[in-house]
Amino acid sequence: MEATLKEFLNHAPVFVRRPDGEILHWTEGCAALFGFSADEAEGRNSHELLQTVFPEPLERIEAAVEAAGEWSGRLRHTTRSGANIWTLSVWRFRHGTNPSGPIIVEQNSDITRHVELEEQSALLMRELEHRVKNLLAVVQALARMSFPDAPAEQRGKFEHRLQALAEANRLLREASWEEAPLVEVITEVASALGIPARIRLNGDPVTIASDHVMGLALALHELATNAIKYGALSKPDGHVEISWAIDPASPGQIDLQWREHGGPLVHTPAQTGFGTRLIRHAVAMQIDTPVDLRFEPDGVVCRLRVAGRPLAEA
Repeated sequence: MEATLKEFLNHAPVFVRRPDGEILHWTEGCAALFGFSADEAEGRNSHELLQTVFPEPLERIEAAVEAAGEWSGRLRHTTRSGANIWTLSVWRFRHGTNPSGPIIVEQNSDITRHVELEEQSALLMRELEHRVKNLLAVVQALARMSFPDAPAEQRGKFEHRLQALAEANRLLREASWEEAPLVEVITEVASALGIPARIRLNGDPVTIASDHVMGLALALHELATNAIKYGALSKPDGHVEISWAIDPASPGQIDLQWREHGGPLVHTPAQTGFGTRLIRHAVAMQIDTPVDLRFEPDGVVCRLRVAGRPLAEA
């Protein structure tokens, strides 16, 4: 049993070194991974031999190992053939009985392919974001050419809506097109309009499903724009409360409410404006659920439902 275990460990990419880097023991697994034989490696400084690139200053890593007894992280090495490889490395500090003093046992797992796939994915995401930005710019240019006589205010509204979509797209790209934190979606819209201090948030940390982020960002933009011109945010003391909660009967659904406070007396408009139609129809279609938009005397109230989950589960 001991012989079998010893043989197994010898084929693992593990080596023993002093804290200063001098290699004391080099397994066959290390020879296979890095290309250096035991004779070539033992006695050499591991960091110099492998031309190791660290994710943070080496002094900080060494201090963490000595304080906690262990450190783990990604390292980039150069093999004997000159190829770069990535490893998930675990360093364990041992006082032991070695007369030469304390030692560090360094275990390495080859994750080169995994890192390459991550880099390819990040490249594709950046390319996708670039293409979406170009597409939005083309749409903006087409709108200007198609409606040259449109009032500047209308053109400005359209461009601001495009900007809201662009910001939502950026959030999705940063989240790898999977989901985005609700607070970040709200903050991006509020910051773009210069009103973050006048938005009060009430709800647990949650994320929104990727296919609902665009619609939610557009709805928030329309509500905020209307509040700035006619609603609570048109008054110095007015504010908006955005609250949300996960539906206990449908754990994958989040009920969200926009409610304005401290604004002028609200009356239901005689005619339905474009922003209202956009929220009630286009946004509702995008998030696949009806939007309840009401003009109550105390302020505009909007209730909608989006797909999401607690941030801790994301």
